[in-house]
Amino acid sequence: MPECCAKIASLETWTTPATYEYTVQSLREQLPLFKDYDGLPWCSQQINAQDGYTMWDWADDKQSIIVNIKQGEISINRGPDDQGRSSCDTG
Repeated sequence: MPECCAKIASLETWTTPATYEYTVQSLREQLPLFKDYDGLPWCSQQINAQDGYTMWDWADDKQSIIVNIKQGEISINRGPDDQGRSSCDTG
């Protein structure tokens, strides 16, 4: 395996043949957006539909769950978060 692509223990990556729009809608229906998830409070959402990118995250002062969606790929990163809630939506 190339050095650039070594496994990261906290990262899951899934490839999908579905369209970006379908993938986002499907995950929207399955995830608790704007609500707590696995004991972590909602943090933020970033969407750039023009580039086909969506990110949702939940975080407390020590842990985070970050879901990234782009065409053909979903990644989920769970683990320690040095930034804590500094990047979270406040409203």
